[in-house]
Amino acid sequence: MKTRQFKHITLLSILVLSVALTSCKKLSAQGEQKTAAPAVSAASGIAIQVGDWKMTKEQFEARVNVVKASVPQFDGQSKDAKKMLAEEIVRQQLLVADAKQKGLANKKEVEDAVEDFRNTMIAQAAAAEVVKNITATDEEIKKFYDAKKEVIASMATPPQFHLAEIVTADETKTKEALARVQKGEDFAVVAKAVSTGKSAANGGDLGFLSQPVFPEMGPAVASLKEGGVSEVFKGPEGFYIVKLTEKKIAEAPAFEKVKSDLVQPATMQKQQEAVLKYIEDLKTKNKVVVNDNLL
Repeated sequence: MKTRQFKHITLLSILVLSVALTSCKKLSAQGEQKTAAPAVSAASGIAIQVGDWKMTKEQFEARVNVVKASVPQFDGQSKDAKKMLAEEIVRQQLLVADAKQKGLANKKEVEDAVEDFRNTMIAQAAAAEVVKNITATDEEIKKFYDAKKEVIASMATPPQFHLAEIVTADETKTKEALARVQKGEDFAVVAKAVSTGKSAANGGDLGFLSQPVFPEMGPAVASLKEGGVSEVFKGPEGFYIVKLTEKKIAEAPAFEKVKSDLVQPATMQKQQEAVLKYIEDLKTKNKVVVNDNLL
């Protein structure tokens, strides 16, 4: 059944979401819980009750919306999914009641954690207020497209890398091969002379690749420009150096074809910039001291 996938929503994640939906009230504000609860009718508007603690239908729906935002695959319209969420909330409140009876709610680390989370939520609310009316204009979306063309193109069609390799079982020999290439010797000539890889007969040529032959090759290639040669690195058959002969990047799709997909990331970038600017303005109005010696 589709909704069974939500069994993997951990109790810890529900505990965190609970704090957000109850406006980060301190644990002590809810009062001590009782272990028994009278039956609650639908007419009362109370969706869940555990002891004296109650959650209204509106509060439960708000919780559902938060879970949906955090777990996109959660089906907020499913009755089974809602029942599963209600069960998690009941478990949480039983633990909260038990913790309060044992005095755990007043432990300093608990109060500090609640306060930290409360401050985080307040900061997020402040940021949301700053950006609530900020959206990217058509011109800004176009600028975003122009600045990210290479990334957009690679998402549509992965780039192709024309690579060549030299590999030997001995690190010293590979370093010597690298020194010869760095002094101006032709990479293919050196590869034919010293490489023990299957590509040696072809001068180390691996052809065009859309992904590295093995994981360790990825970082070595990523930093190279066309014509560049990597430092020595270890791989499955010994010690390698690679040369990036050519890099082919597909053209980005036409702006109009991807414009609708760029509205959200362009808006998010604009909002982030607005929040950072707002924070910088706040710094000029408040005393801010960071003692590096105590960090």
